[in-house]
Amino acid sequence: MNHAVAYAAKFFDSEATVVLLCSKPIPMDKLKEALKSDDDDNDFSLPEPRVKLTFEPSGQLMSVFAWADNRSISLSGKAEGAKVDATFANGKAHGKVTVKSDKCQLDVSFDTPILK
Repeated sequence: MNHAVAYAAKFFDSEATVVLLCSKPIPMDKLKEALKSDDDDNDFSLPEPRVKLTFEPSGQLMSVFAWADNRSISLSGKAEGAKVDATFANGKAHGKVTVKSDKCQLDVSFDTPILK
């Protein structure tokens, strides 16, 4: 996944930072429009393979969503076997997430500005 964006959003009623990784360019204008309504990205979807990582402000991983080939995987809470090293500072999201569970294996890294 060569394309990434990070942005502030709501996760239920909690503040969160989302890192979205995609196989094709992310339509930023559509994402910005979706975020204007309720500070969440519920109205934004992509038909491309993608991974969505949702983090607490402290950098703790809250959820993982992955979609490809009409199949999806969703993990929430503390994903067993997850190794997370993520920071959100100075307008940048930087990190690496590795998840190895019975549901999925995921190894991604990101270094992208946080969308304002």
